[in-house]
Amino acid sequence: MDGASVYITKGMRVRCRRIVANDPPSSLAGMQPKIGCTMYEADGVVTHVYAYANTKEEYARGEFIRKTVVVKPDDGGPEVEWDQKHIVEVKTP
Repeated sequence: MDGASVYITKGMRVRCRRIVANDPPSSLAGMQPKIGCTMYEADGVVTHVYAYANTKEEYARGEFIRKTVVVKPDDGGPEVEWDQKHIVEVKTP
């Protein structure tokens, strides 16, 4: 999101992207280890927003340890939970 700060709310259209390392890592004998990765991407509508804190006081101050959103993909399929850091674009209506 280019360093811009945006409040994510239900009903917003977003694009999410994350890269996950495959297990086990792949490599060839005598060469540097290589890690295969899979990229997941989804465009869709935010259906839920969750914020987690260790205590009620931290929650009241807005000190969250994790923020996640649930996105319903445009291409169908089940809703997917994403960390806030995986949102790469907020689409304007």
